[in-house]
Amino acid sequence: MCKLTPGNMAEDTDIYSLPLALLPYRTRKQLSRLLDSEKIFPCDGPDKLPRDWRGLASLVNISSEMAANFRRSSDKTARVLEVWLQDPTVTVGTLLEYLQRLDRYDVHDDILMDLQEYVARGELVVNQPYQMMINNNPLTPIDEEYSIITVDDRHGYEQQYDAFVLYADADKHFVDELEAKLSGTFRLCTKERLLPGHATEYAPVAQLISKRCQYIILVYSPDFFMSPANTFYRDYAQAVSIESKQHSFQRKIIPIMYRSCTPPLHLMFYHKLYYSGEGRAMYNFWEKLRQSLVHNPRQIRAAPGSVALPRRCSQFYLFFSYQASRGPAKRFGETSAQ
Repeated sequence: MCKLTPGNMAEDTDIYSLPLALLPYRTRKQLSRLLDSEKIFPCDGPDKLPRDWRGLASLVNISSEMAANFRRSSDKTARVLEVWLQDPTVTVGTLLEYLQRLDRYDVHDDILMDLQEYVARGELVVNQPYQMMINNNPLTPIDEEYSIITVDDRHGYEQQYDAFVLYADADKHFVDELEAKLSGTFRLCTKERLLPGHATEYAPVAQLISKRCQYIILVYSPDFFMSPANTFYRDYAQAVSIESKQHSFQRKIIPIMYRSCTPPLHLMFYHKLYYSGEGRAMYNFWEKLRQSLVHNPRQIRAAPGSVALPRRCSQFYLFFSYQASRGPAKRFGETSAQ
């Protein structure tokens, strides 16, 4: 937890002016956790609004019919935010004001404190008009099972990847080398594989990170940590990695120290692979990277009507198919009839 002091705590007025689209992923998840649970008693205001996501939906002017559809969602507050963010002028201050109107001062204080900590750590910048507006909680439409995002996708089938590579444009030559070294063994994805036509690249990249890539490779360099887009992607990837630990299929982060730099504190504990480095890499870099990527083979999502197996499972399938073709297995010590 970052300790806030008067010297590093952002002024509330600065926080209020932040575009709501910059609300960090973890803050949104916290907001959903606090508002998704429906309350019995309404607020004390004249409108007697529900003190949960339903009240927020009403203040955002979401119709009752649309709000009723949100009940089927596992993250109702996120659906409300998705509609609300269609207005690019909405700010964090409006959200905090609405939380007060709903008598949710507990949520108001938690969200405000969380944002102050982001600013204190330098992960969120106030009074920066050119800061990118990132919708960092992309949601796949409920009725869309397969998404055409990359050049490898086709209707009815979405390509799965071993890893998504995040890097600064200045380090593109290294990523080209990385793809050349690993091609034929691993399937990598970068933003260059996105199909044109997306309003922004943030939502499709986030979907690839959270649903279709086993690993996320971060190419560390001074330029990497200066990119607002990469700041979002790495924080989103970290949140996805932590959340996926609850499941058998865990997405993992592999940091590569390509050019010397100092990562943020919340990324310091990850083990890093050093590409070069002044004698720090006492191993074969490319072999170590390959070993890191094969620790958990990626799962293949099959097109409708077909069956796909993970890479390692397919090897067992071939083995048992071969054994079946040879007939029943012999007991230990049993010899063939002469």
